[in-house]
Amino acid sequence: MSFQAEPGTVRWRLHLGSAPSKVYAFLATDSGRARFWAESSKEEAGTIEFRFPNGMVLRSKILEDRPPSRFALTYFGDSVVTFDLEPDCHRGADLTLTERGVPSGA
Repeated sequence: MSFQAEPGTVRWRLHLGSAPSKVYAFLATDSGRARFWAESSKEEAGTIEFRFPNGMVLRSKILEDRPPSRFALTYFGDSVVTFDLEPDCHRGADLTLTERGVPSGA
């Protein structure tokens, strides 16, 4: 039995108290990614090099960059991660993270 509605897809939804544009900056800038996501991040020519605290390095290709509502990139293996941001009625944001292409058992 799987908790996933779609095999190979992970979807998380959460509400954030910051506006979509502010959340987007954490996803789409080197300084934001270094604070939120990885030890460091460097973007060059549409590719992001993530460096994680355990020494792992990941190179991800940016697939979509539509501020302030969508950011998508390749991730581990052949998966694709998409961040969709929607404003709420209180100056916050609803974030949906969808990762597709996740190997079974991962």
